[in-house]
Amino acid sequence: MKKLLNCIVFISFFILSQSGYAATVRINPESIAVKKAGDTFRVDVLAEETENLGAVQFNISYDPAVVIIEHDNNVVLGDFLKSTGRTVSQLVNEIDNTSGKLNIAIFSFGKTEGPSGIGVLASITFTFTGQNDPAQIILDKVKLTDIYGSVLSVKTAGNAEITD
Repeated sequence: MKKLLNCIVFISFFILSQSGYAATVRINPESIAVKKAGDTFRVDVLAEETENLGAVQFNISYDPAVVIIEHDNNVVLGDFLKSTGRTVSQLVNEIDNTSGKLNIAIFSFGKTEGPSGIGVLASITFTFTGQNDPAQIILDKVKLTDIYGSVLSVKTAGNAEITD
């Protein structure tokens, strides 16, 4: 009976220790009110509860009849990945205002640990086209790795709602 109890305790401890954590990536703010054509607004892509973050990849989808990203310089890397002294490089920054997609891939390298906690991965400035249909800015296909290239568990939370 004692062996069985020890076995159950060991298995329970093993399972609990393997569950780990999940970083969260989300859009902030979650609600944006726009009034007239040409108005601009910024959203941040935030990472939360990260540990030793080394690289990130994500897609943003949006309705190009409602909002567009006018220029490459409207997509700005946040300071989070470089906050521990690592060098940061953007591999992909593809804006497609025909289909309403933005693809981003960012990695870091260096001798220091990657950042942990919460921080801004990227800031994106959108321009309102004037069409007042409710729309969303959707964050998907999020992938995170640590500085060694190991995939981190991640959950995506909170798309942004565009209202008039």
